[in-house]
Amino acid sequence: MAKWVYNRPLDCCDETELRVAKLLARLPDEWIIRWGYYYAKDREGDFLILGPHGGLLVLEVKGGQIRKLGSTGCWDGEARDHPVSQLCAEWSAVLDQMKAVARGRHYSFVAKALGLPDVVLPAGDAAYKTIDRQLILDANDLGNFQAAWQRLFQGHGQKVGAESREVFLQAYGQDVTPKSIQHFITE
Repeated sequence: MAKWVYNRPLDCCDETELRVAKLLARLPDEWIIRWGYYYAKDREGDFLILGPHGGLLVLEVKGGQIRKLGSTGCWDGEARDHPVSQLCAEWSAVLDQMKAVARGRHYSFVAKALGLPDVVLPAGDAAYKTIDRQLILDANDLGNFQAAWQRLFQGHGQKVGAESREVFLQAYGQDVTPKSIQHFITE
């Protein structure tokens, strides 16, 4: 089972994030998942996933059907900013944090994706609500996560070594205790 480092009390969990967490729980032991992290003083990201090969994924989860309000031009939801803008801000902050912690050591390639567990995209669609399909993990992708991982990390399939794992844990594992998946499911 995947190893978990998390900052998300179950009583405060978004239902959609919990569903995604349960899908990610099926990953093998070599995977490390951080659930909940701050990337700015008042902004929080959903998941950071370090795989055994490829690198690190910044995954922002959006429930329901994302939509832009035509009358205001704002996106529906709490932050009301474009989901890709939010994702890019998280990704940029994660890159900055990894560089700062690495201090010249090697760290993993960092990819980004929007997780849309309530959406199934037709095969061959290039975009969804103006968002490039390459940035999206839909319900099918989340259900077959390792295959989707291959798509996201195409060309970056190198093994994630001990040094990269150490940099990740120094960046995102210092303030919480690693837990096994049984902990968050049973508590």
